[in-house]
Amino acid sequence: MNRSLSLLLAIFLLSVSFLSQAQSNADKYVFVISKVNYLKAINDAVSASKESGLNVEEVRVIFCGESVKAFEGEKNPIIEKALSEKRIHLYACGLSLEQMNVDPKVLPSNISVVRNGILEGMILEKQGYKVFDL
Repeated sequence: MNRSLSLLLAIFLLSVSFLSQAQSNADKYVFVISKVNYLKAINDAVSASKESGLNVEEVRVIFCGESVKAFEGEKNPIIEKALSEKRIHLYACGLSLEQMNVDPKVLPSNISVVRNGILEGMILEKQGYKVFDL
């Protein structure tokens, strides 16, 4: 009886382990970018990810440094295209906005501000995101 119970428990634990691995096959990425042109490559990669066998669930792009200047003036077509991809979420580094004298009021409503883009990337990495600094 004890062996049967132990065997059932082992099978249960193995099935739970496999199930949790199957659910975690979706990947989450964070890109901390210093140039807006990197966003085009990120958008292209996300669009082609499924054909490459990747299961991209979410991509967060944090604009840091000079890249925040892309929000000034006319709408940027690279940003507009990325905003149309539902898996891509854009963020602006508050410290970079201050340093580059970019008013946060010029940001599109669907772009959030994080206080420190580098710190945000570190926090997300701890939560399981794969982080790239470009």
